[in-house]
Amino acid sequence: MLRLGKSVLSVLMLLCFALFAAGCGDAPVAEASPEVTAFYEKFTDIAMDEDYAALKTAFGRDGTVKEEKVYDDEKVVMYDWDGPEGAQIAVKLKNDKAVWKEIMGYHRYDKERHVVSKDTLSAIHVGMTYDEVKDVMAYDGTLVLESTTMGHIHREYEWSNADGSFIRVGLCKGQVTSVNPSGLQ
Repeated sequence: MLRLGKSVLSVLMLLCFALFAAGCGDAPVAEASPEVTAFYEKFTDIAMDEDYAALKTAFGRDGTVKEEKVYDDEKVVMYDWDGPEGAQIAVKLKNDKAVWKEIMGYHRYDKERHVVSKDTLSAIHVGMTYDEVKDVMAYDGTLVLESTTMGHIHREYEWSNADGSFIRVGLCKGQVTSVNPSGLQ
């Protein structure tokens, strides 16, 4: 009887381990295609103050004008470049110098990362540094937005799950200024 008890216990332990591994293991994850990765790299390569001619060269084509205005003798134009698999890059130029860029439709994640959750969200607070956020998340975020205003650089990073849910963290002057979740379970 004791032997049967150990067998049952062994089977139950094995079953619990299997259920734990299934719940915490790798969900099906789509790897980013080389085209999408190359498009993201074009985004990260855009320097604040880059001119339109350099952007056109980098993308190999003209951007689509989405907005064009003049404010106090400063011309502001926003351009979009469509990329593979629904990704899109928007760049705002003021007097032909980039002052804002954002990538949309691109969420980077991999099988090695832990899951972004409400627990990780609750551990991130305004005033933290990027390194402190990275320590909470256990890996680097994906840069999705950068802008410059009056000499201050604002950046937003995302930490994403395979299901498309994410946490977006905004930083200015090296400190967290905003924390925005989307779709977390």
